[in-house]
Amino acid sequence: MRTFGISVVMMCCSVSFAQGPTNYDYPSELAIPIHEWLVPCEDVCKVQKEGKLDFRTEKFRLLVPETASFGFVYDPSMFRECALVYDSVAHSLVYSMPGTEKKYDSIEMHYLSAKRRDIEKKPIIHGNDTIKVVESVFLDVPINYKEPEVSRFSVPISDAAAKSLRQLWDGAVKTAKIPEEPWIRFNDESWDLNYYMPPMVLDGETYDIFIGKRCAKQWAPQVTGKVQMLLMFLDQLGEAVHQENKARVDSLVMVSEFFAPLFKSNSYNPEGPHYARDKQITPKTHLSQLDETQRNNYLRNKALEVVKMFSNESRSKTSVEITGIQTLNPNYSLSPEMRACYGRQFYEVIIRYDEELHVDVKWPYKAKVAIWESDGEPMGVVFGNKWGHHFFANPYREWVSHEPTQLMSIPR
Repeated sequence: MRTFGISVVMMCCSVSFAQGPTNYDYPSELAIPIHEWLVPCEDVCKVQKEGKLDFRTEKFRLLVPETASFGFVYDPSMFRECALVYDSVAHSLVYSMPGTEKKYDSIEMHYLSAKRRDIEKKPIIHGNDTIKVVESVFLDVPINYKEPEVSRFSVPISDAAAKSLRQLWDGAVKTAKIPEEPWIRFNDESWDLNYYMPPMVLDGETYDIFIGKRCAKQWAPQVTGKVQMLLMFLDQLGEAVHQENKARVDSLVMVSEFFAPLFKSNSYNPEGPHYARDKQITPKTHLSQLDETQRNNYLRNKALEVVKMFSNESRSKTSVEITGIQTLNPNYSLSPEMRACYGRQFYEVIIRYDEELHVDVKWPYKAKVAIWESDGEPMGVVFGNKWGHHFFANPYREWVSHEPTQLMSIPR
């Protein structure tokens, strides 16, 4: 008898995502998000919810001492996790990893062992063979979980060195921003979107970089520029502490002083992690309080501002058409932020070509911009090729703060 295993749920391990291929032809550079910053994420938590076992929480609980003031947790897919922190009581850098010199271990192995259950299903009869079918499921409530041993290594550092490292950490986390999304394909006549499920890649490396309770993260396959420098520095610093090589640690601290200024920025100060952002925006310009002339002027200027922000558009030779008030009620959406806005009202501003240009351009219009009636904030923009951005997960004011780098080329 042979055994045939079927896994019907996704393992809770460190994975990274890449944009999958689509059925639409558009410039490849528009599909690649720019990751010159860390991504804000949920705050550090070391307390498990009763009856639950959260993998990320368990990593922080086991690898990050209570006296740690800043540091990072590194989780390579399918391999042993580790953490490097600054212990503010011992005035030392501390490197932690599950297992011992004689025993390889990982938190993920214990985690999956406690949550995974193999359930035998009806066997498959194939000719003269009987194939045993096993369905793997993962439970919310762990059974017989046993945490691994943790080994720790430390190197004392001066207060001046700790201050230098703290400045690097503080800048990197404080300037964390939501990355730009790949351009999204809109449906023809509605603000419903076509979402694409990206393929899963099993060789990702996740970094949770924290200072105090604030935390940001990055996935190593997606890094460029200064963030790539930061992750390389973290790897080398962690390795030096693991080897308890104080001379190497001291030299790396000096290196950190040179690129810490790259993360100093006053142009963007996130209000909080994207998952915790209020779904409803506090009203600023309730358009119903404006007369028709004031409202139309506002809508026209805001729409042209949005189009200019995301494209190479010039304001010459355009005409603007403003629709009556509409209600958001798309047919289907995978986005929880979009579902939370069902029933909200908005105006649509269509920016068209002049008649003399329209005959030479294949796009039916330059762009359409939807603007919420309740607060005057943009809901989304779609260009004449049906590609654009929505502002459900990333409010428009945040795009303005970090300036989009992926601009749409508009025919003129």
